[in-house]
Amino acid sequence: MEPQPRKEPSLPLRDIEHALSVAGGSRKLADKLFFALQQELPKQLESMRRQAAENGWDELWNLAHRMHGSTALCGVPALNQAVEKLEHAAKSARPEEIDRRLEQVAAEIGRLQRSQALSL
Repeated sequence: MEPQPRKEPSLPLRDIEHALSVAGGSRKLADKLFFALQQELPKQLESMRRQAAENGWDELWNLAHRMHGSTALCGVPALNQAVEKLEHAAKSARPEEIDRRLEQVAAEIGRLQRSQALSL
């Protein structure tokens, strides 16, 4: 029997307690930061994909690093973890891993956006 690949634990889409902690307890500020992140995600993903296609590993790392900071502030653990892994992949400049990690980031962005559309 072949060993099963290890499945990573599923992280929550949003950790509002963390977001509130970062925002000093202000729900209004936490929501404002989250909304700003939501607005920027498609453009950021497009920029990261362009850098990956052009083998712009340093700029991809910079973009992922900035997104990693934003996702940490906004309390979106699943996306934060995916971006962190992309950041590491960009540092190693391994195209196959970068492509895989980019798709994970895109999937987490999609999940986050769908969950927000459902809550409207």
